[in-house]
Amino acid sequence: MPYEQTWDESQFDEMSWHDSHVHGLRIRKGREGHGELELDIDYILEWLCPTESTFAFRIAPATLTFIDVFDLRIEIDYAAFSFATTPFSLAGISREAATSRGGTLWTLELNAPKGEPHRAGAIWYLALKRSA
Repeated sequence: MPYEQTWDESQFDEMSWHDSHVHGLRIRKGREGHGELELDIDYILEWLCPTESTFAFRIAPATLTFIDVFDLRIEIDYAAFSFATTPFSLAGISREAATSRGGTLWTLELNAPKGEPHRAGAIWYLALKRSA
């Protein structure tokens, strides 16, 4: 059975982004010079603990979308790593008021590869789509 769920900024405090992998990043033209930033992620719905020393996850493919994006800054440093270029992993997402332009300033911190946190002012929503 197909499953579809959409969350918005009002559920932000209930959500965890730790260890979600980003498989794709896309910037699209938006309104009035602001763009849209889309991240294709594996959102972790549930952490499972099958044994004391291992973890498993119940994940769903999802699109994390930031709309009306301004002041976008992205830095990913794969050169600092000694392994292949792979999907990057989120450590977390934080937010603060973007007083100079209104809206919200979002910061995405990475587990790997390291780099400066990604920052953007925007409104966001997460659309979760999964097939059973």
